[in-house]
Amino acid sequence: FDNQDPRAIEWANQRAGAMIREIEAEALQTVRNAISNVLSSGGGVPRAAKQIERVIGLHPRWQQAVNNFYNKEVARFGRTMSPDSAITAAQETALAYQNQLIRARALNIARTEILAAQNIGQLLSWYQAADQGFVDLSRAEKEWVAGPSGWKNIDVCPICEDLEGQRVPVQSVFTNGEISPPAHPNCRCTMNLVAIPEAEDTDLFPVSEDMAVEE
Repeated sequence: FDNQDPRAIEWANQRAGAMIREIEAEALQTVRNAISNVLSSGGGVPRAAKQIERVIGLHPRWQQAVNNFYNKEVARFGRTMSPDSAITAAQETALAYQNQLIRARALNIARTEILAAQNIGQLLSWYQAADQGFVDLSRAEKEWVAGPSGWKNIDVCPICEDLEGQRVPVQSVFTNGEISPPAHPNCRCTMNLVAIPEAEDTDLFPVSEDMAVEE
């Protein structure tokens, strides 16, 4: 993907963050700005995650995990400390755990939203190519490309395994209801444009007379 694709940048400005749960409007705008900035000027996932980390909180399930961790830490420190000291120590370790989860969530959001913007940019580039006569989308399909499996020892999830290799008309949605990847947070899937086999005298990429090259 072209990281400076203006189509991807425009989509990020308007739509990034649609998959994020439990997020305030102000934080959502920060997410959109972070994704747009990275797509336009570089820096990748780490840069976007750092910006997102400053404003993002934890969704309820992860926040409950922090609360449970804090209670366990109070009990653990309480075996060797006074109650006040145990609470102070537990607050410090729970805060460190919370910050760790926030960093993980920010990375997940950055990966997901950058890939979503790039996939949408790719799809819109096909539409633009069709409008300019470079490709006939009526004789093409888009194909879901899952994975890759084994990336950083991460296997393709069951959701994406079912989508792998699925082909649908370019302007249609896949069976999961999405017009393009991602299928879920932290998804790593992409798409291909595939020609539909037809008679030998047809071509997905038509050449007009003014585009033809003399031999």
